[in-house]
Amino acid sequence: KDPATDQETRLAAHMVVLYPAKPEDSGYADPKLLPPGDIHRITVVSNVLVHQDFRGNALMQRMLKEWLAMAQADGKKHAAAE
Repeated sequence: KDPATDQETRLAAHMVVLYPAKPEDSGYADPKLLPPGDIHRITVVSNVLVHQDFRGNALMQRMLKEWLAMAQADGKKHAAAE
């Protein structure tokens, strides 16, 4: 419960976003496919989950769209999903 409102709170969705520091953490099956020196230009998303009570509201699509917009704003040029 939220102590301020005394209302029950629940997590509707969650997503893990990574900015890997090493090619082997890039999410690519073969990190050698990554252009040399581009590790700083990659973002990886994993564990995208939407609670069953909140499905059908396009939450996953909205989270992925926001992830790609934030990554682009941060100068990322490559995106991978695990």
